[in-house]
Amino acid sequence: MIENSGIENLTSEKIETTCQDYLDNAKKELQTILSVTEPRNEENTLLPFNEMNIHLSNAASLAGVYAHLHPEKNVRTTAETLEREVQRFATDLSLNHELYSAFLTLDTSELGKEELRLVEKTLLDFHRSGVDKDESVRNEIKVLQEEMHKIGQTFSRNIKDDVRTIELSRNNDLEGLPKDYIDAHPVGPENKISITTDYPDYIPFMKYAKSPEARKALGTAFRNRAHPQNEEVLHNLLKVRHKLATLLGYQTWAHYILEDKMVKNPESVASFIRDIADISKTKAKQEYALLQEIKREEVKEENAYLVENWEAAYYMNKLKVDKFLFDPLSVRPYFQYEKVKDGIMNLSSEIFSVRFEKVQDLDLWHESVDVYNVFDQEMDTHLGRIYLDMHPREGKFKHAAQTGLKQGVRGRQLPEGVLMCNFPDPGIEKSPALMEHDQVKTFFHEFGHLLHHILGGNQKWIRFSGVATEWDFVEAPSQLLEEWVMDSQVLERFAFHYETGEKIPEDFVRRMKAADEFGKGIFVRQQMFYATLSLQYHNEDPSSFNLNERMKEIEREHSPYPHMKGTHFHLSFGHLEGYSAIYYTYAWSAVIAKDLFSRFENAGIFDETVCREYRSRVLEPGGSRDAADLVESFLQRPYSFDAYKNWVTASSKESYFPSHRVL
Repeated sequence: MIENSGIENLTSEKIETTCQDYLDNAKKELQTILSVTEPRNEENTLLPFNEMNIHLSNAASLAGVYAHLHPEKNVRTTAETLEREVQRFATDLSLNHELYSAFLTLDTSELGKEELRLVEKTLLDFHRSGVDKDESVRNEIKVLQEEMHKIGQTFSRNIKDDVRTIELSRNNDLEGLPKDYIDAHPVGPENKISITTDYPDYIPFMKYAKSPEARKALGTAFRNRAHPQNEEVLHNLLKVRHKLATLLGYQTWAHYILEDKMVKNPESVASFIRDIADISKTKAKQEYALLQEIKREEVKEENAYLVENWEAAYYMNKLKVDKFLFDPLSVRPYFQYEKVKDGIMNLSSEIFSVRFEKVQDLDLWHESVDVYNVFDQEMDTHLGRIYLDMHPREGKFKHAAQTGLKQGVRGRQLPEGVLMCNFPDPGIEKSPALMEHDQVKTFFHEFGHLLHHILGGNQKWIRFSGVATEWDFVEAPSQLLEEWVMDSQVLERFAFHYETGEKIPEDFVRRMKAADEFGKGIFVRQQMFYATLSLQYHNEDPSSFNLNERMKEIEREHSPYPHMKGTHFHLSFGHLEGYSAIYYTYAWSAVIAKDLFSRFENAGIFDETVCREYRSRVLEPGGSRDAADLVESFLQRPYSFDAYKNWVTASSKESYFPSHRVL
C-alpha cells in the first residue's frame, strides 16, 4: 500500500519546506556522483543520477499540482515560485560540465540495453542543453531558461485568471438551453443572469442558445481572454525561445524542439500538415455547405453564406438534429457525472485488468478530490494511485489534463497521477451534473493518459517512467481510449437516465454515433489551423512578423470559419506554452491511435488477448523503447496512415434527412 505521499492540504510554508527537502536530497546525490574517483559504472554514477532525478521530479510535480489546483492564491503563488526554483536547478544540472564529463567517462562495456539507452538519451540532453558551449554562453543559457519559464507561467496564469462574464436576460437569451443549465444560473441583480467563459458555461451555451447576439457576445469574450495582457507576454516568450534556440546552434525554436520527436524537423511537420489538410479538404467543404444550408433555412436569408466561428457549434448541433434525428439534449440525461466516472473505471478494469480501491479520509487541497489506489487484478499487486480533481472552481486550471504527482520507479516509489478537469459538479445543490457527450469523450481521453502514467510506471529508470515517450506519441493512448465511448456495449454499462434509470436506447447510440461522425472534416481542418499556428510562430524570428496578422493569415488558409473581428485567439491558446511548436502531435498521435484501434476492431474491443498485449507491449514499457517500436510490436507491422485517411474520408454511415444533399 502507498503511504500518504505528503500532498495533503499543504500550507505555503509546508509546500516550500517539502520541495526544498527534495531539492536538498537531489543536491546530495549530485555531490555523490561528482565525488567518485574510481572508474565510473552503473552503481556509482547511474544509480545516484536516477535517485537525484527522482527527488527533482517529485519537487517539480508537487509544485506543479499546487500551482494549478490549490484554491488559495497565496499557495498557488508560492508553488509557482518553487516551480521556477526547481527549473533553475534542472537548468544548472543540464549545464553542469562535471556531470557531463561523468557520463562521457562512464564505462559502458557492462551496461544492459536499457542502461545504454539511458546514457545515450542523457548525452543527447546534455548536448541540446548547451553544456559543450563556453562558460559565458552557458551563463546566458541559464538566464534565458529561467526567463522562458517565468514568462510561460505568466502566459498561462493570464489565461487561467481571465474569466470573463456576460450579463443576459433570462426571458429570451437563454432560450434553447437545457433546464438544468438554466436552473444552475439563477437571476441576479437587475434581473440579469451571468454566463462565464469557463468551459461548463461556455460549451453548452454555444451549442444550444438560440440567441445569435448572446452567442456572439460570449464567443467574443471567450476568444479575447488574456487580451491585451498576453500580447507582450507571448511576443517575449517567442523571442526568448528563438534566442535560446539560436544560441544553442539551431535555426529556430521549431528545429530545436522537434529534433528528438518522431517527426524530427519542421519540414516534416509542415508536410504532414499539408497531407492532412489535403485529405480533409473535400469532406470539410461538404460539411460546411450543409452548415450554410441549415443557417439559410433558419435565418430565411438567401445571402446568408457565412457560418461564423460563434455560430459553428450551434449550427453543427442543429444540423445533427435535422440530418441524423439526434438531439444531444436528449442524451445528456444519460450521462450523469458519477455514473460516467464509475463507467470509465469499470471499463478500464476490464480492458486493462486493474482494480480501483477508494482511499478515504485524506485531507487534500480540495474536498471534492477523489483518490483511488490502483491494483493489478491478477497479481493483486499495488500499481499506483490516482487523484480525480474534476470540477471547476476559482483559480483552478481551466481545461482538462493529466499530470504526474510521482513518477513510478521500480522498488522505489509507485506512480501517482492527477486528473484536473472541469466537468459538472454533483456537489452543487439541485444539480444532476449532466455531461455533454463531448465531455464524456474528454473524460475517456484524459483517463487514457492516467492509465498510461500508472501502467508505464514500473521502470528501473525514472527517465522512462509512464508517458515518457516521444511527445508526438503521447496522445495516442489517450485518443485510443476515446474509441470505446461510442460503442453501445460500453455505454449500456453506465449510461442510465438520471431520473428513470432507463438504459440508453440502442437507437440513441446508433444515431449519436452517426451524428458524431459528421463534422470530422471541419474538425481536422480546424486542428490544422492550430498546428500551423503553433509551428509558424516558432519557425522564424518572431520580430520579423506581426503575431495577430500571421494568426489571421493562417486562419484564412486552414480554418473553415472566417476570423472573428476584434478577437485575439492566439493570446488564449494555452498550448503555445506547454506544447510550443508541436501542437501537430494531436493529429500525429490520432493517426497512430486509429491504426492501433484497427486491431481491436478486427478482434473485438474486449478481446482478452488484444487487451493484454496492448497493455504489455504499448503501455507498460513507458519510454524504455522508441514509440515506433512499441507500435510495431503490437501491430506486428510498422504504423500506417491508412486507417486515419479512411476515417477522415469515409461518409457518415447513416443519414436520416434526405432533403439535405451532400455537395
